[in-house]
Amino acid sequence: VEYALKQDVRFFNAKAEYKWPNKLEVTVKEREPALYVANAYNGYIMVDYKGTIMSVTNSIPDAKAPLLTGEKCGNAFVGDDVANERVDGILKFLLSINSEARRQIAELMMDNDKNVKLQLRNGLLLRLGRAESMPDKAPLFNTVFNEIKDFAGSDKLYVSIAAGISLNIIEENLGSDKKIIRVMPNTPALV
Repeated sequence: VEYALKQDVRFFNAKAEYKWPNKLEVTVKEREPALYVANAYNGYIMVDYKGTIMSVTNSIPDAKAPLLTGEKCGNAFVGDDVANERVDGILKFLLSINSEARRQIAELMMDNDKNVKLQLRNGLLLRLGRAESMPDKAPLFNTVFNEIKDFAGSDKLYVSIAAGISLNIIEENLGSDKKIIRVMPNTPALV
C-alpha cells in the first residue's frame, strides 16, 4: 500500500503502518499546487513547490495557484520535474515567502528581458527584477508585503525592489502620474 501511494504524483509522501491487533493506519501528505505555467502544447502545467508536474490541462481549472505568464515549459508530463531554471527560481521564491503572501499572489508576469512583476489579488503590482535573483528577494518581499497587504485604495500603488532600476526609468514605463515606491535593502547594515 505504501509503495503504491508513493508512486502516485498527487502525494508528496505516504506512510502505511500495521497497528496491533488488526489495524492498518495510512498517512499521506498531498502535494500543494504552487504555480500554473504554459507548456509547449498551448495548455498549462500545474507544478508543486519542488517543481513536480501535478497535472497538464488545456485550461486553468481553478485559482489554487498563481499563473506565470511570459515563460513556457516544453514537453511536460505528469510526474516529471520542471526543467526550467527561471521557473525553478520562481518556485524557490514562492516557497521562501510566508503563506499569507503566497495566497495573495494572482499572477507573475515575465517580460522578454526576464524581469518579473507580481500582481496581488487586491490589484497591487510589484516589480521584482530579474527572474534568477528572485529567491534572494524573498525576505525583502515578506517585509514589503506585510506593510502593503491592507492597501485598499482605488488607485494602484507600484512597488519596485529591482536593483539598478531608477525611479525615472520606472516612471517612464508606468507614467509619472502613478504612485511608485522604490524599496532598496541596506545589506551592509545587516553585516
